[in-house]
Amino acid sequence: MKQYTYPDLEAMRNVDIKDFDRNTIPYSKDIYINTELPEIERVLNYIEQAKNAYFHLSENDVLVKSEFSETETTFEDSMGLYFELVMQLIQN
Repeated sequence: MKQYTYPDLEAMRNVDIKDFDRNTIPYSKDIYINTELPEIERVLNYIEQAKNAYFHLSENDVLVKSEFSETETTFEDSMGLYFELVMQLIQN
């Protein structure tokens, strides 16, 4: 399994979505995650299959770029707070 360096990941992250060649990555549905592997091996295996840790193609052929932050807040936490705010706005 290939080892990725910080500069490798930075290069993947710094690609502008307007310049990204969608033909270089598989559809998300075609990526298999072996949940039996240790976490670091799952991540490395994902990057190896996805070709870029920051981009994926949805089943509807939409190119998606992901951003990650160094925080303990999960995606689910953020979405929960977002929907709470939306509900507050609707009720007011």
